This record gives sequence, structure tokens and C-alpha cells, in this order.
Amino acid sequence: MNDSDWVLLLSRGQFAVTMGMHITLAALTLGLAPFLVWFEARWLWGKQPGAREALHFWLKIFALTVAIGAVSGVVMEFQFGTNWAPFSQQVGGIIGPLLFYEVLIAFFLESALTGVMLFGMGRIRPGLHFAVTCMVAFGAFLSAFWILAANSWMQTPIDFTRDDAGVFHPNSAMTLLSAPSFPWRFAHMLLATLVAVAFMLAGVAAWRVLHRPQEAAAKFMLTSAITFCLFAVPLQIVLGDLHGENTLRYQPAKLAAIEGGWRPPAPGEGSHSGCLRYPISKCSVIMQKLLSPTWDRSIYVTIFPDTSKA
Repeated sequence: MNDSDWVLLLSRGQFAVTMGMHITLAALTLGLAPFLVWFEARWLWGKQPGAREALHFWLKIFALTVAIGAVSGVVMEFQFGTNWAPFSQQVGGIIGPLLFYEVLIAFFLESALTGVMLFGMGRIRPGLHFAVTCMVAFGAFLSAFWILAANSWMQTPIDFTRDDAGVFHPNSAMTLLSAPSFPWRFAHMLLATLVAVAFMLAGVAAWRVLHRPQEAAAKFMLTSAITFCLFAVPLQIVLGDLHGENTLRYQPAKLAAIEGGWRPPAPGEGSHSGCLRYPISKCSVIMQKLLSPTWDRSIYVTIFPDTSKA
């Protein structure tokens, strides 16, 4: 590789590490905040004996993820300019306001009130503390709203003009929120963080129940997490399918790349989209999903003697 290829590879690698850390922490923050609201509500009005202990346990972890996520988020913002300067220059008029709203409205709200939520326990009235916890959760949702609005416009840009210098300009203020993939992306991501955190809560609670069978907080966390997943997981499957249909409509090449459709099908034939690929010597065992006019959706396994024929 030449020098420019190395620079591109290193830039992508650095940004991937930063983004990977940030999205992990952001997802944990976004998914954990509503459970903190639930724990505190059950403590104040339901008088659940384990709710207060569960709140205290996860509150410290939540504050830690907010702090580290804030640091990784600042680094990520700088890398937009240092690693992808032409991109920032050309679409800054559209992406910039969305990131600005996220920092000014959502991030400051969430970060400032997290301190009140953490250190105000026992120092402010219980009802006021619950209101602060709700505002922190709202700030987390609002942060995801603006970030996913920016990401959705990057994925499915719409309603813009481009001048002679190649700079993108929004046609209206609603352009910032009018990306066709935004509603499905936001709903799918929001529910995904909640489901992921619910399973994390269930795992931690199950371990504690196994080692401390009489602990009320562990039983309460386990019951809350499993009950939520019972309803949320089927809903997430539906949202995922609808989001996939939206991707098929607006980003067919992306969906083909996701499912391993390396070659276009012959005229009149369905699209063979690989779901799982594991090469074994000169053969590849491929689980595929067949999409054709006669077969709506079916899964089959095909063995190809040459991986290039997949």
C-alpha cells in the first residue's frame, strides 16, 4: 500500500476504536437510564424492598459510563475534523447543527443532572430526586435523537442542494429530521439498548441470586429485566424487519452487502443473500436466505466448492 492508503487505514482504525468505545458506553447509558427511573419509582411508590438497593448499585455504574462516554465523545467530535476534514467541510452545514443540538441540549442536561442524581441521594427531597432521574433519562433519549438524526441523514440524505464547491446546504430546517430511515433507525436503536441492558441486568441479577438467594434486590432486578424482555424482544424483531424493509427501499446496495449478495442475480431469478459464511478449506458452508418471486422467505444451506461462486 502507498502512503495515502496507510493514512486512510489508520484513520479508519482510530475512528473505529473511538466510535466502538463511545457507542458501547452511550448504549449502556441510554438503556440503563429508564431502569433507574423504574427502580426509583418502585422504591418511592411501590415500597419494593430491593428497589432502593438496585438503584444504588446501578447509579454508580451509570455515572461512571456517563463520565467515560463524555470523554470518548469529545475525542470523537475532534476526529470528525482531523480524520475526515473534507467530509466535515462539505456536510458541516447539515451535520454540524445536529451535533450542536446534541451537545448543547442533551449532553449538558444529562451530564449536569447526573451529578445531582448521584450526590443528591439523601440530600434533596425524594420527589425532586425522582424528577431529576427522569430528566437524566430524557436527556439520554434526546441525545440519541439528535445523533441518530445525523446518522440517518448520512445514510439516506434528502432535501438538500450542493453548490459549485461541493458543499451541501439544507433546503429547510425540517431537512435535518426528514431522512426516511430516521424513524425506524431511532426506534430500533432505542429498543436495542433497552433490551441489551435488560439482559445485562438479568445476567448480573441471576449471578447474585445464585450466590445470595435471599437478596431482595437481585430478585427484583431479575424479575424486572425478564418481564421487560418478554414484551420488548418480539417488538424488536418487528422493528428490525421494518427497518430492514426501509433499508431495502432506500439502500439496496447496503442491504446486499450486509447479507453477502456479492453478485446481482440473473434476470428473473431471486437474490441469494448470505446470512452466515464460514470458509472450510476450499469449500464454504453458507446459510442463505432465498428471496424470489415464488418463495417469499426461506433458509437453506448450500455448499460451494469455490467461495467466489457464493
